[in-house]
Order: sequence, then C-alpha cells, then structure tokens
Amino acid sequence: MITRIIDVANTVATHRMTPGPHHDLNKARRAVTTGLEVDDTAELLYRDALRIEHTAGNRSGLHTAITRIQHINQTLDCSLETETEDLIRKLLNLTAPHRPVPGSPAAATAPARPGSATTVPCAVRSSTRPCTG
Repeated sequence: MITRIIDVANTVATHRMTPGPHHDLNKARRAVTTGLEVDDTAELLYRDALRIEHTAGNRSGLHTAITRIQHINQTLDCSLETETEDLIRKLLNLTAPHRPVPGSPAAATAPARPGSATTVPCAVRSSTRPCTG
C-alpha cells in the first residue's frame, strides 16, 4: 500500500512539473509532501523534490531537500541510489556556478577546486530496497 501511495505521489508530481496546462509546482510539492508523510525515506520522492525546487529556481529549497536527504541517510546509515547522486551533481552544477560559502549545505557537495570531481553526500534509501551500508 505504501509503495502505491509513493508511486501515485511521484506520478502526480511528475505530471504537475511537465510544461503545459497542468503545470503547477505548488501542487507538485503538495504531492511530494503527501507521499513523504507516508514514507519519509522514499528516495524517489526526494528526487522529485529536487527537480521541483530546481525548476522553480529555488536554490534554498534545493539545498533544503539535499540536507533533508542527508539527515535521513545518516540516521539510517544508507547510501544514495546512483540516479539520485547523478541528479544532485547535475542540479548543483547547473545552479551553483560559483563556489559556495564554506559551511553551507552546498559546500558539502561542491568540488574542492575547479576541475575536481563533485562529492555527493549520502542520502536516503529507497523504500523499496534494503540499506546495505
């Protein structure tokens, strides 16, 4: 039952993020929030939240979602799915062309120097897979 709720929340969020007559980021956020109330470890919904905040141009919201994923991951001692790591890298590179302030949420995921690889912090497990690390 929980998996179906998460799937529906993801479907609604994806539908509301798509350009067109049904585009409504507030309703997309509401769908994600509803799904996370049922399972606050659903990594799929955190990816939706990251995309929503990026689409809205909300850097603060993007960093808040990343921080939330990090906190839950640390609590569960789990690793991120590759898709989530890639998405975070992509969105931070697109939204953070300058070096972040040390100590900020973005600083934890920013390259140490130009040209170096971005280190993505651990995040939340998917509700459909067990933690392994």
